[in-house]
Amino acid sequence: MEESIYANVDTPSGSAGKRESLQSCSEGSYENADTGQTLELHTAGHTPSGARDVKKKSYRVPAICLGLLCVLLLAGVIALIVQYTKGNSECKSHMDQLQTRNYNLTRERDQLQTSNNYLIKERDQLQTSNRNLAEEQKRLQQKLLENLNAPQGWVHYSGSFYYISSLEKTWQESRADCQSRGADLMIINSREEQNFVNGFKKTLWIGLSDTQTEGEWKWVDGTPLTKSFWNPGEPNSHQASEEDCVETQQYQRENSWNDAPCQIKKPWICEKTFALSDTKGNSECKSHMDQLQTSNYNLTKERDQLQTSNNYLTKERDQLQTSNYNLTKERDQLQTNNNYLTKERDQLQTSNYNLTKERDQLQTSNNYLTKERDQLQTSNNYLTKERDQLQTSNYNLTKERDQLQTSNNYLTKERDQLQTSNNYLTKERDQLQTSNNYLTKERDQLQTSYTNLAVEHERLQQKLGDMTKLENDLRRKLQGNLNALQGWVYYSGSFYYISSLEKTWQESRADCQSRGADLMIINSREEQNFVNGFKKNLWIGLFDRQTEGMWKWVDGTLLTTSFWNPGEPNSYLWSDEDCVETKWYEVENSWNDAECQDKKPWICEKTFAL
Repeated sequence: MEESIYANVDTPSGSAGKRESLQSCSEGSYENADTGQTLELHTAGHTPSGARDVKKKSYRVPAICLGLLCVLLLAGVIALIVQYTKGNSECKSHMDQLQTRNYNLTRERDQLQTSNNYLIKERDQLQTSNRNLAEEQKRLQQKLLENLNAPQGWVHYSGSFYYISSLEKTWQESRADCQSRGADLMIINSREEQNFVNGFKKTLWIGLSDTQTEGEWKWVDGTPLTKSFWNPGEPNSHQASEEDCVETQQYQRENSWNDAPCQIKKPWICEKTFALSDTKGNSECKSHMDQLQTSNYNLTKERDQLQTSNNYLTKERDQLQTSNYNLTKERDQLQTNNNYLTKERDQLQTSNYNLTKERDQLQTSNNYLTKERDQLQTSNNYLTKERDQLQTSNYNLTKERDQLQTSNNYLTKERDQLQTSNNYLTKERDQLQTSNNYLTKERDQLQTSYTNLAVEHERLQQKLGDMTKLENDLRRKLQGNLNALQGWVYYSGSFYYISSLEKTWQESRADCQSRGADLMIINSREEQNFVNGFKKNLWIGLFDRQTEGMWKWVDGTLLTTSFWNPGEPNSYLWSDEDCVETKWYEVENSWNDAECQDKKPWICEKTFAL
């Protein structure tokens, strides 16, 4: 029995407590041998120095009991070693599962990243195509806008024209005045329009009332009020009066609206908005916008799915960290229990060191996953930002197109010539739009369609160059004549000179021709009101000297639209009244036929063709 005891005690240093226990077991055997019978003990290569014959047989039983006790202690140590070996095997199995799961997570992340990169590439191609189209159309429209002028007395802002009265009328009279101008009282749909009208720093009637149903505020176009800018405490129908109409009153701040009785007289503001005539282009633009929004919605949906997947990765990472924490805790418990082990303890420490190293590698991998997730989130945020910028760009494109269409309605004779060029540009733009629609139909045909767009782009660029050259020629022509236009007045595409002298009709015309012009030709009510505004009797370029009663303008065209004063022309007192003057300028119909040899002031007109 002593031989087996010493065989198990041969352990590395560092387990002093266990070895001391076994030694005491051996020493007990020898002490019993001193007083008992002779007991021969044979050890492998070792014989205790105090061994001797035992004289009394009765001490053999205690010695055997002590030996059995030592065997039991040794069996406990062996069981502890077996338990550790089993725990270490389970730990290694769990580590293998963690590594497999980490590999799967990494592979899924790479697949998600590849899919996301593909989506970004397709989005960039679509946005590049759309951005090029938008820039081309914007440049063309801006070029045309440079040649446009707002109607006299009106102010242009954000696609509409506004007229601010200098008189005061009731709300209904103000609206009637606006309608007589082809407009209506102003409708305010945004904060920008509200700040625009406040900028005039005047109390003004606007097109909002509740005259039909008390408290049910509606705009003059019949739409109900949705966005309001009431002054605090308004509307209040002050002192129970019928305050059914709205004015801008406290214009020092943004919320300036006040309800007031409609019969009070105040200044007013009219608004004239022009609808697009290019219904086909508008429809195609809306269709393209809808398709773009659908594409962006799908991108956002896939981004959210990707975010959900990344959240799942994060949850898995947290579970891994919890599992690793538990592993570390179990490792510490094993370390505490194995402090009394010898050679096996050292092996356990080596194994635990490797476990810690693998745990740190796993943590590093998980940190890398987190970093990849954050980068992916940043990329998705950039996608959202690009989408918003694209929608803003499309909104501005539509807004500028509306301004172009509105301004075109106010061009005069030169505008008609520009319109011919603009119609051609519109036709080519429609061809561009048609080509661009194929982009959204088949993604695989994107490159082919884009090539077609590039060809159209080159044609538009050439056309724009021609327009630029034409504009430069016009500028040089105008600049060369501006120095000679001192004393002239510009109106609606023409220049006008009002004489301070008096001459016969023929002398007046000769004076105009010497200035590179001719007597004024009146083609519209606006021109008639314009010449009446000078409040003078003036020769104009209308006569019937060639054939009595056949009135012609100085350019040879026959009279079609006339503004004769009632009873005119009459060849008064049977004299030869063959020339025309503006005489009764207080009324619109101010024309009078007079004798051509009479001396009167005159008005010249000079028109520049593009």
